[in-house]
Amino acid sequence: MSATSSLNFDSLYAAEEAKVVDDHQRYLNLLRERAAGKTTTSDVEILDILDKVGRSVSMLEEDVKWRLERDKQIAVVREEAELNAKKSEAGAALDKLSDDFAKVRDKYEKDCWPHECAINAANEKLHWVGVYRITLQKDHRDPDIEHELEKLHARRTSLPSVRYLEERADAIRREIEFAKSEIDQMPAFTPGGRDKVHGLKAKIKDRKRDFDRI
Repeated sequence: MSATSSLNFDSLYAAEEAKVVDDHQRYLNLLRERAAGKTTTSDVEILDILDKVGRSVSMLEEDVKWRLERDKQIAVVREEAELNAKKSEAGAALDKLSDDFAKVRDKYEKDCWPHECAINAANEKLHWVGVYRITLQKDHRDPDIEHELEKLHARRTSLPSVRYLEERADAIRREIEFAKSEIDQMPAFTPGGRDKVHGLKAKIKDRKRDFDRI
């Protein structure tokens, strides 16, 4: 019997394949340890592993960089579920705040409506007051009219002076312009920016009513 025929090639092939797999696994373990910064493998052992897998030191250096980048990407991917949960939680909170604000805004507008109607009605009548006052001054058929106008004039002079009202109106106008400029200059995604904008708009609306009233 020849020496060749006595060899178990199937067993040798299997052993060779197992050794290749084992050497490759040792190399992967080396990369993992190097990327984690906790390897205790000596230089001699590292060179032995490189020799068995057909890699050089420069190749090892590139492979370690690849492993570091891969581990960073894996860490980011693992945050997906947590990030989606935080996103859903924040979205639900914003929806609730929007609903709550809508209810408050509706109530505010409902409560303001009768007062705004009263102001508009008064303004319309005040317009005719001015028209009729001029008309009455030109009407000399009743001598008592002049006396009545004098009494009305006395009542008017007890009210705030025109100069005071003009100064007050000018101050309110400046407040409105300043609030508008704050809204225009506010950067996007400002923390609490939405609430601040709503507050400024409400202030502008209030000050406009004061301005119209004056």
